[in-house]
Amino acid sequence: MRKKWGGVDLNHALEKAQRQVVKVLGSDSFENGEIAEAYADTPISREYLDLKNRAESDQHRKALETDVYNHLYAFFSRYYEDGDLICKRRYSQNHRYTIPYNGEEVFFHWVNKDQYYIKTDETLRNYQWKSLTGVVVRFTADEVCAEKDNVQGAQRFFIPKWSNTNWDSIRGSLTIPFDYRHLTSEEKKKYKGSNKQKKIINASLNEINEHITDEDVISALSSLRNPNATGESETHLEYHLRQYTRRNTSDFFIHKNLESFLSYELDFYLKNEVLNIDIIERAGESSMERWLQLLNLIKSIGAQIIQFLAQIEEFQKMLWEKKKFVMETNYCIAIHRIPLEFHEEIVNNEEQWKEWASLSLLGDAFDGLTQSGSYDDRSNFIKQNDSLMLDTIHFNENFVDRLLASFDDIDVEIDGLLVHGDNWQAPRLLQTRYHNALRCVHIDPPYNTATGGFLYKNNYQHSSWLSMMHDRIDVAIPMINSEGAFLCHIDEHEQERLHALFSKMRIPDGGTIIWDKKNPILRGKITARHEYILWRTWDASEIRMPSPNRMEIMKTATYLLNKHGENNDECRKDFHNWVKAQNHFSGGEKAYSYIDDDGRVYQSVYMGAPVPMNDRKFHIPLIHPITNKPCPVPPNGWSRSPETINNLLDENRIIFGADEKVQPRKKEFIDPKQPMQSVIQDGKRGLNDLRSLGGLDFPYCHPVSLYETLLDGATSQSESLVMDHFAGSGTTAHAVINLNRRDQVKRKFILVEVGEQFDTVLLPRIKKVAFSSEWKKGIPYGHTEKDRSLRIVKYMRLESYEDALDSIEFDSQDTSKLENTIEDYTLKYMLKWETKDCETFLNPVKLMTPFDYQLNLYVNGENLNWKVDMAETFNYLLGMKVRTRQVHMDENRRYLIFQGETREHPNRITVIIWRNTVDWKEIDLERDKKFVSEKKIIEEADVIYVNGMSSIVGAKPIEPIFKDKMFANVSKSPQ
Repeated sequence: MRKKWGGVDLNHALEKAQRQVVKVLGSDSFENGEIAEAYADTPISREYLDLKNRAESDQHRKALETDVYNHLYAFFSRYYEDGDLICKRRYSQNHRYTIPYNGEEVFFHWVNKDQYYIKTDETLRNYQWKSLTGVVVRFTADEVCAEKDNVQGAQRFFIPKWSNTNWDSIRGSLTIPFDYRHLTSEEKKKYKGSNKQKKIINASLNEINEHITDEDVISALSSLRNPNATGESETHLEYHLRQYTRRNTSDFFIHKNLESFLSYELDFYLKNEVLNIDIIERAGESSMERWLQLLNLIKSIGAQIIQFLAQIEEFQKMLWEKKKFVMETNYCIAIHRIPLEFHEEIVNNEEQWKEWASLSLLGDAFDGLTQSGSYDDRSNFIKQNDSLMLDTIHFNENFVDRLLASFDDIDVEIDGLLVHGDNWQAPRLLQTRYHNALRCVHIDPPYNTATGGFLYKNNYQHSSWLSMMHDRIDVAIPMINSEGAFLCHIDEHEQERLHALFSKMRIPDGGTIIWDKKNPILRGKITARHEYILWRTWDASEIRMPSPNRMEIMKTATYLLNKHGENNDECRKDFHNWVKAQNHFSGGEKAYSYIDDDGRVYQSVYMGAPVPMNDRKFHIPLIHPITNKPCPVPPNGWSRSPETINNLLDENRIIFGADEKVQPRKKEFIDPKQPMQSVIQDGKRGLNDLRSLGGLDFPYCHPVSLYETLLDGATSQSESLVMDHFAGSGTTAHAVINLNRRDQVKRKFILVEVGEQFDTVLLPRIKKVAFSSEWKKGIPYGHTEKDRSLRIVKYMRLESYEDALDSIEFDSQDTSKLENTIEDYTLKYMLKWETKDCETFLNPVKLMTPFDYQLNLYVNGENLNWKVDMAETFNYLLGMKVRTRQVHMDENRRYLIFQGETREHPNRITVIIWRNTVDWKEIDLERDKKFVSEKKIIEEADVIYVNGMSSIVGAKPIEPIFKDKMFANVSKSPQ
């Protein structure tokens, strides 16, 4: 295309000027294509030369623009693919990638190590929307195809499976399944070029009428939406298909410092590829000015592009890193912990009885206790079955307020916390409250196999998985105390990489356990029947695990002592013979074949030193208690000092013979635990544990017995706290409950799960196991006093990253004051500035009505206003250990009061006061102050927090503290 200059084609004008010079000055006016020196000063020649300089300058500028564009395109195309960032550190166009290496002996690197992995659900999220005619349409992912061993596979796409569409006319719901897979060779030919996913969707729409014949459904799918921003109309089906595919294929990663990364990479690119010394040398010094101009332009324009990209990335990172709101809080409370004054309301609550019936907790009394059940029958039933868990979700606010107020120290009574939320976001919110409080973190993460359901992008299967694991390990470590342990399950696909990853973390290696599943599975050329548990801990003491054989020995000893009434010769003989006859016992276990006069099981142990002892004190003979004569001393002397031997004598742990001629030995009493072994054999199936509860199913379950063994070894102390932030079906909680029933120790648990199984499997499982310790084919039996191990289980739901995205609102503020810096505003500040007051970033003004604070969420295809539990959110941000939760009413004014202590102010009474203060005047402030005083709400308080307007002396405003803690450690927060 020819360049225009002053409305004229520049090259055409130059040709015309050259002809004019020849016409005026003659044919000898040009020599070798240039103006002859004799004619150079003529006016017409000067006009020609000026026009020629302009044309040459234009050609140079055009070439420069092309070079700048090509270099910028070459640079950014290395780091972006289909709009997504790919962190490849490339050395040059023709060489391999480089990594930021600082000379370590061994350096462990993965491509996405500087990025947050945010596709947190292990499977593709289902999607649901409701048509204008009331038809509910649900998209589900049936098959998720993943490459094995990180092979460089093709891009994956959503393929509708119209032939498998299911229409439920009774419920008015349509389910459309999808495959998420690579294209076949035929499909690759069919969907050429860009926007393949859009082409797939458009082409598949033609198949609808072949598989769906119901007119109501067709009408619902084909109805048109309002025109979009470009004025085009589309059907509701097309719109929601686009939303579904976009949500499940975008935003796998957010870079932690994109501006710094790309700026460094651009400098590296300029020095390594643009500033090519060999080419400059060949071109000569005259070309240096052009090279420097090219470098400056690329860097200047590239920096502006990087600033704009970084603004978007920083905005996403801010949404990801901010502490998330608690969206909903409920409690499951055992009937035996509920005062009798609430029983009448429980008996009359039909929703609660429906739930108990659906969980098979009513047993044979089902028919008589449903809607036709009498008050007395129901009342007697809950008294006789007081391990039933009431769920506060079925009760109104007034009932819940009164019930929770009946507990004097509610956090002490909470035995379990269940969090429906992301497994990085949830620990972030809980970190302050449970810092250095966990005895054990025990997780079973996705194993990153073709059947594991783990999602990754750009073929970086291992790198994506490592990024996900790194942050979720790192966020939990500060919550573990100095004696605690981090247990992580894994199989052979990622065991080596996970071990290397843990080696970069701040917790030492405690060893690796091999779990022999006794269930061989053919993988490749070798049949696998094992998995691994990596054990990390700071504690140097020996780890011990329960021994079923030892417990069987102790149980049999107790039985025989009871049978014989005393430890007589016959009892000892029966016990000895029984132990020796157990072929499944090891030699060490068979040695425990004796019962002493105190009824303790022991083995006889040699007391001699393994090497000669030179000190004479180790050769002092023991005196026989009957003959009073010295007994033989072992040839090398005693293995213990005289002081230790005297203690053993006092404890009746020395075994003497019939007379002094027999060398004394030591009693080694049996311990139900033994040193943790590097191999654990457990062939039970986790699915059987789950299915025995009835109505519950989950594809990936480990046996409860395995978890009991591991957690028993990790939580020997009472009041131990265990966290599992990859909770799955809730096996960790099940094991904790069983252990507590066995030894009457109050271990507690925190479970985090983001998937749909939180409601369909995990929560029902906890309620069932809390009711009874024994289930068979969905029927509970044998619940005893020990089943009272659970008192209260609290469960809550967190705002998700998707919720935060959905609730973003832009404020169209007047930016006229920024006219002089509008470019900087657009490149750097626009997103943060125009969203700083939206609710997901905490709008302080809205805290004047904290009980009505809402987020606008996109749920199942609909926009919903969802109330946020601001009080619970603030409690966790403060790290509040709640003792009491009280509600007071001042006529129509509701006061929600929490009392307890925080990590910032331990051993000091903290009181938090919530109430609505909108439109308050001076008279309202005085009334508020008087009410708080009369109710003695702050009488013993050392620290007081209050929302909204207040004249309470010494009270701190909640709003700035709330925002500060919500965005603590978040760079470039909207404060």
